[in-house]
Amino acid sequence: MRKIFLVLCILLCSCSVQNETIKKEKVFIGTLQDEDGSMILPLNTEVYLTYVKQSKKDALFNDCQDILFSYHKLLDRHHYYLDDNNQRITNLRVINEHFNEEIAIDSRLFDSIKQAIELTKLTKGYFNFTIGKLTDVYDGYFNPYDTVRNDPLKEDIENALNTIVPYENIEDYIILNEDNNSIMLKPFNNSEFILDLGAFSKGYIVNQIYNSLIKYDTSFMISAGSSSIVAYIYDKEGINWRVGSKDPNNTGTILYAYPLLNEFVSTSGDYEQYYINENNILRHHILNPYTGFSENFYRTVDLKSNKNGGVIDALSTALFSIEDIDQIIEIINNIEDYYDMKIDFCLLDANYSLTISQELKDVLIETLTSNKISEFTIK
Repeated sequence: MRKIFLVLCILLCSCSVQNETIKKEKVFIGTLQDEDGSMILPLNTEVYLTYVKQSKKDALFNDCQDILFSYHKLLDRHHYYLDDNNQRITNLRVINEHFNEEIAIDSRLFDSIKQAIELTKLTKGYFNFTIGKLTDVYDGYFNPYDTVRNDPLKEDIENALNTIVPYENIEDYIILNEDNNSIMLKPFNNSEFILDLGAFSKGYIVNQIYNSLIKYDTSFMISAGSSSIVAYIYDKEGINWRVGSKDPNNTGTILYAYPLLNEFVSTSGDYEQYYINENNILRHHILNPYTGFSENFYRTVDLKSNKNGGVIDALSTALFSIEDIDQIIEIINNIEDYYDMKIDFCLLDANYSLTISQELKDVLIETLTSNKISEFTIK
């Protein structure tokens, strides 16, 4: 949906643990097929596993692929999929096509929608997964290179905005029943909206993979489009992980790097999918659900947390549309309290000024690789 690519600064190393060589190796998780037999890239991006012990590779890879494929099929709103019995899976696309019907769904899809509702409320609607009709208005507009084109018609944007459910009332229109894992959608403003978990699903699914792989007692890293990342360190192997953030004006270089110690990273940015409109304004794919357009308050938003990859995935999207730093801090604090988690942040604006959390200050200054950073603001 909306992620910028991080540079993975993975230092290749080798050592010996119990007579087995420890060396970082990266493998692509692969593609799957939809109901029609078309090849689908899960999460619409390349997902990689980096492992360090050859003896654990197959177990790690198989678990990673099984979880990635099964969750993607459930959370995908664009395609149909078949189960092992050749029956159509009730996924997000099916839900979006059946308003005013109570539908029993897989518990994994139920839990992801439940958390997306929580995050819509906690971010005051800046992450809002009823945004699907607005994202469809921009379908085909964004590219990974300079393209000049007119904005979508104002009428189309306004019509789409009128289908986005206000966060205060979202549970009146997305009704979950805990007793039987069912969902019912009710039209808002006499219109059917579209649920879209794209700004949440990468981190959420990476989190599920992480929870499964730690039982193998070996270090690993999962990277989904290099924008939703988790790294695990098994102490006996002596492995270190480090990630770095690209310079948005020169993607061949990085601005800073920092270590990742059993933590999650989510990064949003404006330069991987964008166009230049008729007024020479950069429009990127992180849409403000209140205005219908993207905002240019920041070039990148980096978040790091000790858990809950899906939470920071949604949060990095939300923060991109908020200018007021006090409101940003308030939302972060509320989410930290609600989920009992710690979130570090780094916001880069167009003037190469960084607004960062206190905990990231020292490590970012120590690892700064560019002289472009004009100012640090510690919050």
